[in-house]
Amino acid sequence: MEQWAKLIEAVGGLLTGLAWPVAVVLAVWLIMRRHNAAFGRLIDRVTSLQFPGGQIDLADLWPPRESTLTNWPSKSQPKMAKRSGGRQYAN
Repeated sequence: MEQWAKLIEAVGGLLTGLAWPVAVVLAVWLIMRRHNAAFGRLIDRVTSLQFPGGQIDLADLWPPRESTLTNWPSKSQPKMAKRSGGRQYAN
């Protein structure tokens, strides 16, 4: 009976040790699924990383990718439709 108690304690310790990494990976996966395009645009703009003790210049490691920001719609005025009487109304 004492061996079963040790086995149960070992399994409990293993589950406790794995619970927080699984929760973090699940949270990151859910966030990335929802905000994948925004994260991609952020990565396109990062050119260097600084941390205590050094710096990494990412432009030296690989050439910059084509920006995904070029596909954004331009800021234009709404199209105006002419109605009878010469007045214009926004569509």
